[in-house]
Amino acid sequence: MNVIINKAMINILDSSSVLPVISSGAIELTDELKDYITLHIEKLYNSDDSKDCTFCDYSWVPSFLKDESSDNLSLISSEITSKIFNVMLRNKDIPIGDVVIGNAVIDNRQAVFMLKFEYKNAFVHYIDNSDKKGLINIINYKTILPSFGGKATEGFIVFYDTLSIRLLEKKYMVDGLKEVYLSNQILQCDSQRSPKETFSKILRAAKKVTKGTSMPEDVDAISLDTAVYRTLKEKSVMDTEMLADVLYENDISAKNEFFNLLSEENITVSKPVQVSEKVTKKYEKKSIKTISGVEIKIPSNLYSNKDEIEFINNADGTVSLLIKHVEV
Repeated sequence: MNVIINKAMINILDSSSVLPVISSGAIELTDELKDYITLHIEKLYNSDDSKDCTFCDYSWVPSFLKDESSDNLSLISSEITSKIFNVMLRNKDIPIGDVVIGNAVIDNRQAVFMLKFEYKNAFVHYIDNSDKKGLINIINYKTILPSFGGKATEGFIVFYDTLSIRLLEKKYMVDGLKEVYLSNQILQCDSQRSPKETFSKILRAAKKVTKGTSMPEDVDAISLDTAVYRTLKEKSVMDTEMLADVLYENDISAKNEFFNLLSEENITVSKPVQVSEKVTKKYEKKSIKTISGVEIKIPSNLYSNKDEIEFINNADGTVSLLIKHVEV
């Protein structure tokens, strides 16, 4: 992803105050700071928790984005910050923090972005020169922003050309209900499910069907995690049709039940779900733990290979694991 930061402003959202602290000018963008903001934009855009959205007809935002110049940024920054702060004043469950709002060119497209950073606590040294003795103390700073390794908890990117939105948001207790507020009350937009939400619902449906299905022995040996891994490894996306083939093979009834559950969740079977490399990596190994605490990690590609390992059902209901070709 190619990101060029043109201009950015940072504002303070502390709901213990009566007003937000809105900056009177832009941030001085050093190379290091550009790298910092760019990294967090990339993380937001590529996050499995982020989703694509479109503005509702009644949204106030599109009228503010008619002017693509950076001169309009102060107005956009002030308006967005004030609206978020007003929601935070009514709902103390929303964490305080800073918002960075700016203009950027992302993959040759003009965009406006917002990154909300929650504060972190950190102990730092402090030199007290008040008595000219140079006493060094340790103090707890409570307004530290995330490092390069951290991430924005919420934020969005709006592209000027199509007014399309990439949104990352969290649920909080808002006006008595646990729900999101950025899409509902700030941007006023309709959102699709994030890939992570869709992926989770696919797994939930597969587990439900698998529990109530009497599979043939060779299919039963394949765990859901292994089936997911095989699908992701081969397709690089979550292909629900392939997942059904791996899990249920010729059990048409189980497949139909699985597809019906997905349909009830408005998940299109023929539409693959994009997942990150991090998700694929999670399914590379299957962890098995005994009652006594012994833990064994088995590569997913070997999990159903009876030439390498074998699961033996015992009379007492437990399962024994036979590992073959062990070198000592």
